[in-house]
Amino acid sequence: MHCGSPAPEGGWSTIQDGFDPWVGRVLDSRYLITRLVGQGASGSVYSAESLAISREFAIKIINFKQSPAGVDPEQIRARLHREIEAISRLRNPHVVPFYEVIELYDNFVGIVMDFISGDTLEDVVRKGGAMSVLRATKNLRQIANGVHEAHEAGMIHRDLKPENIMLEIMPAGDDFVHILDFGIVRMDDGVSMTKGFLGTPLYASPEQAMAGDVDRRSDIYSLGAIFYFLLTGSPPFESDNVYEILRAHVRTPAKKIREKKPTAGFPAELEDLVDSMLAKSPTNRPQTLAEVIRRIDHLIQSGKLEPKDEGNDSAELDPIEKEARQTGGRPAVKKPEMRSAGAESSESEFHQATERERKGSGSFLVSSDRDKTGPKAAIFKRNPSRNTVRRMVKDSASEEMKRPSFDKIVASNTGVFKVGVKLKAPLTFASLDFEENFALVDRDGNIQVGNKDGVTDAATSKAKVTSVACLGSEFALVGHENGVITKVSASEEKREVFSDIRQASITALTADGTGSFYVAGSDSGRVYMCRTAKGDDSWTRVQDGPGVVSLAANRQGNMFAVSRKHKETEIFNTSAPRTHFVRFSTSQPVIDMAFSNDGHLIALLLEDQTIALHMVLNGQRMMYIKDDINTLSTIGFTADNELVGYFSVDGELHGVDLQRELAMA
Repeated sequence: MHCGSPAPEGGWSTIQDGFDPWVGRVLDSRYLITRLVGQGASGSVYSAESLAISREFAIKIINFKQSPAGVDPEQIRARLHREIEAISRLRNPHVVPFYEVIELYDNFVGIVMDFISGDTLEDVVRKGGAMSVLRATKNLRQIANGVHEAHEAGMIHRDLKPENIMLEIMPAGDDFVHILDFGIVRMDDGVSMTKGFLGTPLYASPEQAMAGDVDRRSDIYSLGAIFYFLLTGSPPFESDNVYEILRAHVRTPAKKIREKKPTAGFPAELEDLVDSMLAKSPTNRPQTLAEVIRRIDHLIQSGKLEPKDEGNDSAELDPIEKEARQTGGRPAVKKPEMRSAGAESSESEFHQATERERKGSGSFLVSSDRDKTGPKAAIFKRNPSRNTVRRMVKDSASEEMKRPSFDKIVASNTGVFKVGVKLKAPLTFASLDFEENFALVDRDGNIQVGNKDGVTDAATSKAKVTSVACLGSEFALVGHENGVITKVSASEEKREVFSDIRQASITALTADGTGSFYVAGSDSGRVYMCRTAKGDDSWTRVQDGPGVVSLAANRQGNMFAVSRKHKETEIFNTSAPRTHFVRFSTSQPVIDMAFSNDGHLIALLLEDQTIALHMVLNGQRMMYIKDDINTLSTIGFTADNELVGYFSVDGELHGVDLQRELAMA
């Protein structure tokens, strides 16, 4: 068995009884799907046996129901065929080839590609440490060679990382690199399968981190980060916080490789090459990979990468090379882990830690298997972790990090801080905007608006309040059980702005960060939009479905999310509010949602007080956060893009820093 586990009593269950809809099926009368290999942003990858020849393939299955909003799935389908055809024309041996696209039922397609066995660069370095200078440089050249050919064909990879590069040991002991997963490539012309930030935070370019336009120079930056990892054993930037990593890519120069590994004796030309590939501005990087390859060839031919002392060079060799030199031949490596082309990190790889690991971590239930693409799973416990954002802030000399809210957090062992807002009665609803303004509703129907400097009374509602949305420090939208929405203010009379003809309870309200639209959701499942940028308060019904439980809009004013009773959340572009571009499920109903300030993530507060963070562009869940202590009313991202929750205790509003315990899982 591939899993390596002993058979259970009574034997294994049949494939037909398994939960996966594809395993055990024969596709196109030619490929038997044998097992799930990995799941990721662009699809699920399976191992498949050919029924015509004795050969194993990998098949990536993509669902076109998740096509971007406003784009016809048939256009995307045609685009995919053209992209696959373009990739299949590449003849570079370092690029894993695609063979064909199989049309499946119900908007699914399968992409057939080679199945590659071996260890990823991630595995090799994590197990054996940094590579020798010569080996790392030769491997980087192979990667650059493969990606360069793709660039010349008009393709950009956009997710280059050590996990997407497989290392095969050839019979003579040499390395051979395979570049995996061109499944989220972007063509240089026209519509692509994916847009915006879709990559790995540890190896993302600054323009990806800012969700900007990317070109081939973005891949060059990612290759520079991979080169840095091979030479030093760690990526250019590491942090407990994915946002800190993205900010570092944009603002912070990476440490020199000689500072990270002083004993390696890196030649100045090599350091200059790495620095230039990691330049913040694309114009300061090598403009093509042909230039990178030329500089690598010059370094290799110069002999400056060879060990200086042949008698003592084993200290700079990685374990595979050490064994090869000692035996005079191919190193005796263990049977490699089987990974397929296109396989991405799967949450099924995570398992609960042992009792000793749980006690040792104090505050986390974490996996002993690690996914180095960024935080994937972190579950809060009661004891504070030693590795916290709070400590990072305390130790930082940066003036930018010295903020009053964090001063309060530093003084707390739990991450909880007082906001300074007094409540008249127990809190029932709360809303937070992107500037940290509040709209609060208590049990007696008192509605308050303001910020951490204080709140003022806006109105008292006799009708039962069922939802609220903050509109800055002075205004709020209030939804009522009778289907009415009112706009309230501390300085103006409240006024009715909408009334549901069915009188269905308004269960959710939201407003974007630009003041261009409001969205309302009802218990009947209808969703209404008011485009305030047009200068009126007219509302239009844009959706029907199961009852709405939560809404959120992003700061930029181009997206909103709808969560419904059947525990599904959908994200829409405001330009096409009837067609979702992402849909995903949650384990519990959603109480509250919030987009991050940069628009990359959406956080969902679930009924069991778990916070789930998902990537906006593909719906992939990045991590879980569990607060076992506080009962949160609302969550949101501060002006500094920090995730915070709010709750009431003893008549006062409190906040809790939800990022204080995040660690690389």
